[in-house]
Amino acid sequence: KNCAKEREDLELQISNHRKELEATQKTERDEEQKKTASWLEQVKSLVQNELLDNPPSQNGRQLQAAQLIEWELPNASASVNKDDLMKFCADRETFEMNE
Repeated sequence: KNCAKEREDLELQISNHRKELEATQKTERDEEQKKTASWLEQVKSLVQNELLDNPPSQNGRQLQAAQLIEWELPNASASVNKDDLMKFCADRETFEMNE
C-alpha cells in the first residue's frame, strides 16, 4: 500500500517538473524569437537608411546592403534567414528604382 502511495507521489512530482520544464523552454523560445524579430527590424532599418543615404550606382548599393548584413549577421541568432535579408534588399532596390 505504501509503495503505491510513494509511486503516486513520485509520478506527480515528475509530472510537475515536466510542466515546469516545458514552461521554461517555451519562455526561452519566445524570448529568442522576440530577439530575432527585433534584430531583423534593426537590420532592415539599417539597410533602408543606408540605401536612402547613399545612392551610388545600383551595384554599389546592393553591395553596401550585403556588407551591412555581413557585419550584422554575427549578432543574429541562428534562426535568422540570410536569404530573406538579401531578398529584402533586392525588393528595396526594386521599390526605389520604381519611385
